[in-house]
Amino acid sequence: MRKEDIDYSVYLVTDRRNKTDEEFLNIIEEAIKGGTTIVQLREKTASTKEFYELALRVKEITSRYGVPLLINDRIDIALAVDSEGVHIGQDDMPADIAREIIGDDKILGVSASTVEEAKKAERDSEDYKRHSLLDIVAPNETYSVKQYQEDFRKQYLEYKKTYNNIIVCGGTGLYIKAALYDYRFEDEEEADVSDLEKMD
Repeated sequence: MRKEDIDYSVYLVTDRRNKTDEEFLNIIEEAIKGGTTIVQLREKTASTKEFYELALRVKEITSRYGVPLLINDRIDIALAVDSEGVHIGQDDMPADIAREIIGDDKILGVSASTVEEAKKAERDSEDYKRHSLLDIVAPNETYSVKQYQEDFRKQYLEYKKTYNNIIVCGGTGLYIKAALYDYRFEDEEEADVSDLEKMD
């Protein structure tokens, strides 16, 4: 598959916490069967050996269904398992150096939290040119849902002035959808999910 033909419309970023390897792999396969068009394997705490072995198993699944696999952060793992590309953040290796290492044929994705970072990522890596990735910290113990919604909505609207297609990373779909529609709630238990499901 050519990089230019990749469909980013249903972009799965994995989370293996509280799951066995078999459960995790099954989730990925079922997600692909359900319409996922690209998978990013994200492992922040795994050892190199563990990450490599898991990536091989995930690559076997994605290759079976013809879905591209990106490796988060670890260029060495991406090259070792011959994934279709790598996704790096602002604190990782500079994108232009990453491109020299992985070559022109692989996808290079770069996270951005501001329009300025997105424009720099666009200059350094043309692979996300049609799809800018907006990366925002998810709600946590010190970052409230209310503040998340306000910050996310502000950043999203700023992005929309420049980019038509935005890949959003950070928070759950419920938080993101609520923020886009300016639907305010303090936590997931207070949200009227039925109302959110009606929003297109």
